[in-house]
Amino acid sequence: MAYIEQQPGKREWYLLLLLFLCGYLINLGVPELRTDEALLAGISSEMSVSDNPICTTVQGEQVDAFPLYPWIVSLCSGFRYPSELTTRLPGVLAVLGMACLCFLGAARVGGPVSGAVAASMVMTTVVCYREGVRAGSDTLLAFLMTAAWLAWYRLGRDEKHWVAAWFVSLLFVLAGVFAAGFRALAFFYLPLFFLRRPLRGRRRMLFPAHFGALALVFLVLLLWRTAAPGQALLPWNVLVLHSVSGATTGYLRHLVTFPFASAVYLLPWAFLLWPAFCMAHRPLEKNPVFCHYLRVIVFSLFLCGWALPGSSPRSLLPVLGPLSILTGLHYEILVRRHHAQLRRLFTTVLIATFAVSAAALTLGFLHVAGIVVLEGFGVRALLPNMMLLFLVLGVACWLHRRSSLRPFWLSFVAAVTLLRVGYLTTIVPFRAWYRNERKDKAELLGARVSPEAHIYKTANRFLVTESFYLRRPISVVTDPETQIPADTQRVYALGGAKPPILTTRSWTPCSDLVDVRRRRELRLEWFPGGPCLLRVDPTPPVDEADDSAAQIRMYRGELRFEGG
Repeated sequence: MAYIEQQPGKREWYLLLLLFLCGYLINLGVPELRTDEALLAGISSEMSVSDNPICTTVQGEQVDAFPLYPWIVSLCSGFRYPSELTTRLPGVLAVLGMACLCFLGAARVGGPVSGAVAASMVMTTVVCYREGVRAGSDTLLAFLMTAAWLAWYRLGRDEKHWVAAWFVSLLFVLAGVFAAGFRALAFFYLPLFFLRRPLRGRRRMLFPAHFGALALVFLVLLLWRTAAPGQALLPWNVLVLHSVSGATTGYLRHLVTFPFASAVYLLPWAFLLWPAFCMAHRPLEKNPVFCHYLRVIVFSLFLCGWALPGSSPRSLLPVLGPLSILTGLHYEILVRRHHAQLRRLFTTVLIATFAVSAAALTLGFLHVAGIVVLEGFGVRALLPNMMLLFLVLGVACWLHRRSSLRPFWLSFVAAVTLLRVGYLTTIVPFRAWYRNERKDKAELLGARVSPEAHIYKTANRFLVTESFYLRRPISVVTDPETQIPADTQRVYALGGAKPPILTTRSWTPCSDLVDVRRRRELRLEWFPGGPCLLRVDPTPPVDEADDSAAQIRMYRGELRFEGG
């Protein structure tokens, strides 16, 4: 007897939301911000107090960045200084928004099961797990492009309101330009050139409504450029349009590896999406025109990204929305015909979950017993993660026994989420243990600086992360004589190995020298003594060379008395 998927009820929707929260919010604020994340957080903090929130500035200097993501960070932070959690939260919300859009797009054509599968694929693919917890515009652009594509089809093809279709879809594209530049326009327009009848995208672009909406978009962009001159709409890393000369070997490697890297990013759903592109399934499609529209988006953008040298599969994150809807629309046929094979995939994910959780718990017990010592990894940080791992093992056992009583898609999503939680409670704290060093350096630099002080940075202009963790207003100074206030009794300067040259002040070091280039390395010591078999110590590498250019220190400058 063929397997028939159960229709989801309220309980299934609540469980799906819970699984999403577990997969994205656990330990979200534990890793320190990377340089690009700290840059966005710094822009957001200055936007909150700036007279011109359109300009993107860091430490008083304008930078090439797009304003939409920092605006949302400011909202999530309550217009206060952002934290690790609020800096990354917009990416998580963008994934949730894209999942909701895919649910609506698939459920309207294929029913609740198709919508649930489409939303689940967005939530649990490797690329969303990777990019959704990082501060950046990729997931935000994917959400906006999915909204633009669905609005264009829904209002135009289904409701025959082409004026509204162009204006609403290009409104989302305009927001995408504020998030990622002209890449949003390229993503939206490229598939339209390849649409066949009855959609005929090229003919639709000749409608007056399209020209009117497009003119409005460029008018808004012109006003933006006028209010914020110098903003880059097309920075170097947005589109790769350089030639292949001098890099033939690398380009050939790119052509070979790009499809495989894309498949890895789509795991574990890469094993479930093939029916959407199988010719044998075309006659069974409930809405062939809609499926053709989505396939054109996927194929055109994938082939374009594949052909561009140096492009990464993660730059095609907007394609995930249409691909998820296609997967949802063809899911019921797949699970009815290949349920046994899908059960084996589900079992494989559960086995991986057991292996990861058991290995992590074993290491945790060895650390508590003093047999394997992770130097500096406190028990207080270890115990909550171990409790979560115990919970993961318990739920995995229950899921293995009771999965037949639930819809397969929900059991599969639960298994993937359990594996994800095992990763979040194992790898993420371990990396934070020995990589959260720039935050420690910033705390060392600012230990004797008053919380309300304004810091003037005179050296190492690119210390974005360290400057963020100082959590104080910072201004870059190139001329101390004119840029440091002459009437302030006490100022603080972040300088190099030597204090700033300013004869009107006496400078006193208020921190040790900090080498910003040295990074911790894991040093293994076998049989150090007693019951301990292995000691793992994250220590900076020994560097005998004195690199004074990489050393910084905080200084306190007091005004000199006349004649003193």
